[in-house]
Amino acid sequence: MSRLPALLGALGLVIAGPAWAEPSEDDDTGTEQEAEEEAEEEAQAEAEPGEETEAEPAPDAEPEPDAPAGPVIVLTEEDSAAEKKGIVAFGQNDTTLFAGLWEKGFLEGKEGKKVVIGGYAETEYHNNFKGESKFDMHRLVLFVYATLNKHISFAAEIEWEHGGSPRKANGKLDVGEVLLEFATADFKFTDWIGLRAGIVLVPFGAFNVRHDAPTRDLGVRPMVITNIIPSTWFEAGVGAFGTVPLPKDMEIDYEVYMINGLDTKLYDGLGTRAARGSLGEDNNNGKAIVGRLAFRPLNTLDIGVSGYRGAYDPASSRYVNMIGADVTARLGPVELLGEFAHARIDPGFDEGWAEATRNPVPQAMIGAYGQFNLNFFPKKWREKLPGDMQEEMTFTLSVRYGEVDTQMGVITAGDRSRLTVGLNVRPIEAFVFKNELLFESNGDDGTLERFFTPGWSPSLKYVGSLAMMF
Repeated sequence: MSRLPALLGALGLVIAGPAWAEPSEDDDTGTEQEAEEEAEEEAQAEAEPGEETEAEPAPDAEPEPDAPAGPVIVLTEEDSAAEKKGIVAFGQNDTTLFAGLWEKGFLEGKEGKKVVIGGYAETEYHNNFKGESKFDMHRLVLFVYATLNKHISFAAEIEWEHGGSPRKANGKLDVGEVLLEFATADFKFTDWIGLRAGIVLVPFGAFNVRHDAPTRDLGVRPMVITNIIPSTWFEAGVGAFGTVPLPKDMEIDYEVYMINGLDTKLYDGLGTRAARGSLGEDNNNGKAIVGRLAFRPLNTLDIGVSGYRGAYDPASSRYVNMIGADVTARLGPVELLGEFAHARIDPGFDEGWAEATRNPVPQAMIGAYGQFNLNFFPKKWREKLPGDMQEEMTFTLSVRYGEVDTQMGVITAGDRSRLTVGLNVRPIEAFVFKNELLFESNGDDGTLERFFTPGWSPSLKYVGSLAMMF
């Protein structure tokens, strides 16, 4: 679904002449200069030995205009159109709400750079109001993006989670998380067809491919995104992507890949999260197919459908089949987001590895969320802000409700519902303070209470976070 944006896709390079280059002169000027040089030589020859004839200073030359010091990007009509559509901006107040892999905010203003380094950071504070609280350096991410020529590019993300390694957990130092979350080489033939290979962000749903913390208005991800679609879901593979233009500025984005698939670690509660691959191996010889097709009738509306099919057992005889749908829309200051996923799993067991439980895997999982965002800021306050914040300062009120069931047909602790209410402050697009309250209940006692049912008694948790892109 992604396209090479105007920032790194404008590839017409004009190499400017050096700043010291002399302006061209006509023949008459050249003749006069030769005559002056001959006269100087004659005067020098007639001078007594040991004496030097002081040459007259040359008349002042006109100062030449400054020349560019290096390559200059020449924007094509296509690039200019992309810029007008806003695909290179980022943040929830811009069209990056609909952005893809090559439409990240740190790329803005980097025209002409062959290699661009950026990233983001997110730190959090958690308090469950039961005497437990902590600070967590949740993520530090570095991006490396490179454009080799008009058709070939590379993008990678390196992520340190929870402080990297070593990490202290349950009072003991253990191996932490340093992840190569994506690393892809692209060969783009045209806008509508390109090939991609490497570690890819699995294109199942919109959230997984647009998960960067600074562009999200709530810090804690929806349950369907962590347990049914195990975001951040990335895997080694190969496939195709592109954008197909339609009449009236409409378009269709697509991504489809063959990847190492999910394995047998499918559990009630965790869902598919533990079944993600290791990037360097597959537990069977069958490869999974995954893809997303998105229809964009307006640049403020994105409607997507996704599918996944892959064998999960060592014999490649049992399959996980998943379908999903997502919508992202903006109407003025209001944003609406939603996502649905459903998994059907062939009967089987957790098997094929040293610590396998041999327990039956769940045969069906389902989950969804819906989110409402309202961006606002009192006009009379804006005039009192520092000049560099007057244009971008924004408050966002967010309300999200979601449910997930990781073992359909029976009520367990894996049946969860959550209401999240958040208010964040974004002084500039690249920097955001988030505050949210999470009201959550589950079916651990055999009944599932929801926020709209009588007697609802959820647990309460506060999460505050700071996220910034650089």
